[in-house]
Amino acid sequence: MPERNFLTPINGAEMAMKDLGYPIELGSGVAAAQEYLRNTKTDCLAK
Repeated sequence: MPERNFLTPINGAEMAMKDLGYPIELGSGVAAAQEYLRNTKTDCLAK
């Protein structure tokens, strides 16, 4: 599954939480997910 398919729902959840008054910084969840994906992605070209 492409990485962007994971990031879109996280973005939507962040926006919904912000609209409901939760003290969240927009983009923080997406940034954390991007960093996780970057750090755990296997390098297909290393083989």
